[in-house]
Amino acid sequence: MTDANGTGAEQVGSAIAALLPSSRREQDWVDAARGELWEKAEQIGHEAADRVRGLAEQKAGATDR
Repeated sequence: MTDANGTGAEQVGSAIAALLPSSRREQDWVDAARGELWEKAEQIGHEAADRVRGLAEQKAGATDR
């Protein structure tokens, strides 16, 4: 269990870490993660558009009858 002093120390440590410049290794990791997330978001967007397109085509087909 963390006491109040431990929690305060964690917050101070986090604040100091946020102020420090990132290393090249950290930047490479962030860039890779960003790329993976972008690709996944793009894939999900395309899949959603395909589903909407399919539903619209079904709806259009049903009203033509």
